[in-house]
Amino acid sequence: ATPVWETILDIDALAKAENANWVFKGASCLPPEETRCLVALSNGGKDAVTVREFDTTTKAFVDGGFALPEGKQNYTWLDKDTLLVAREWTPGELTNSGYAYVLKTLKRGQTPDQATEVYRGQKTDVSVSPFVLRDADGKAVAVMARRGVTFFESEIYLIEGAKPVKLDLPLKSSIQGYVDGQMVVLMEQDWPAKGFKTGDLISFDLAKLKAAPDKATAALVMRPTARQSVDSVTTTRNKLVVGLLD
Repeated sequence: ATPVWETILDIDALAKAENANWVFKGASCLPPEETRCLVALSNGGKDAVTVREFDTTTKAFVDGGFALPEGKQNYTWLDKDTLLVAREWTPGELTNSGYAYVLKTLKRGQTPDQATEVYRGQKTDVSVSPFVLRDADGKAVAVMARRGVTFFESEIYLIEGAKPVKLDLPLKSSIQGYVDGQMVVLMEQDWPAKGFKTGDLISFDLAKLKAAPDKATAALVMRPTARQSVDSVTTTRNKLVVGLLD
């Protein structure tokens, strides 16, 4: 009834101290503790952001922590000492749409030029972004790259081993989560070869998919009626929770 709010980061105060027009563009926190966060700050509200590691327990930016210079970039935590980052690593290394297409791993303490490339799209793509699928304890169970070939279509690559492997998925589909060993995917177009329809929620046995990506088969989880559509998908430790519009 009487919540006590505590400010852990005052953006206005930070802007004043650093003589910048900082706009908060969100924070990505590392599960399961979620006390280490990548805070995105935009100077003046533009698309390009500066990313800094923040500790919610000390209420301060981490001294010597991760810091990505300003740019249009896609990033995510892999583990507490590793980030997956797509950005303009060298001048001009952007797609024709102006976004990053080279994905690298950046270890704690490394400078950007020491990062290791794990996936490279094409200049004609829209963008490339990293995606980490996690279990209920925050452990990474699969590392992927999403290659946006258009603004509405993308290919998914499994980053494991020496070479990225393209998953056999329609260009219009999206990975929704992981539960009970299953990777759950929403169909956003018909997949006639597999017998699935737009709106279907399907799943793959992740271990089998990783072992033999070209042979893995999907199972139908649920098919909305003609009056329904999947609005949201959430995973708990052992349940799949689907929000439907009817």
